[in-house]
Amino acid sequence: MAILTCVMLVTGMLLWQKARDNKRYTDAQRKFHYKVTVWFLGICMALFPATALLFLANKIIPIELESHKFWCNAVFFGGWLGFIIASILVQRIPKVFSLNFRVGAVLALLIPVVNGVMTGDWIWVSISEGMGYVAGVDAFWLLTGLIVGGASLRKKSLPPPPKDKTNS
Repeated sequence: MAILTCVMLVTGMLLWQKARDNKRYTDAQRKFHYKVTVWFLGICMALFPATALLFLANKIIPIELESHKFWCNAVFFGGWLGFIIASILVQRIPKVFSLNFRVGAVLALLIPVVNGVMTGDWIWVSISEGMGYVAGVDAFWLLTGLIVGGASLRKKSLPPPPKDKTNS
């Protein structure tokens, strides 16, 4: 449900930007609309790698640590902020997707590996010991990393952002 909500929000924002990319708006307005879209997409798309980073932090930061929750939250929100800033700095919608998909895919593929190394609960061990929920989470992240990584490698040519003719 959450993934579908994110897809709906991102699709809506892309439609909003496309509807405002026409001659009714000045070049400055179109450039502003494009920048708003990049910011919005940066915030939304950065959640994917930040969530994967949270899963990794939860395994890497010792659970016995008194401030475990604090450090996991710090890694999540700090990572999210970092991914948002990186997304905004790229200034292009296709690059926002590419950056977050590629980083998120790598982090997603690391989750089952880190889980296996830290706990010994490799996917095949989890299945053989009847821990379907652990194997399911690892399989989800593995498939997500493969699918998103594959999708991020596909290149689709999109038009460049609008130019502000008043400053050129």
